[in-house]
Amino acid sequence: MTNAVPAWRPCIQERGIAPSIDGTVIVHRSKRSVAVLEEWIRNVPLAQVERIVADRKVQGTPIWSLASIELLRRQQAGKQAA
Repeated sequence: MTNAVPAWRPCIQERGIAPSIDGTVIVHRSKRSVAVLEEWIRNVPLAQVERIVADRKVQGTPIWSLASIELLRRQQAGKQAA
């Protein structure tokens, strides 16, 4: 196991959202913050959304929840398009 920073983490740091030492994400839970995260996750490539959902260090955090919902939304959209 390496201590490499996942590729998506610098992106969230640019938005003023930072992972804590234990890997969880610190987020102000205002409506604006949630809206920004929802918009951000919609623009993240599918491969990165899958990596966020698979990352055990962030499971249960707000970003993980949004990524899980976004992954399900994209899977449903893919099924409807097929």
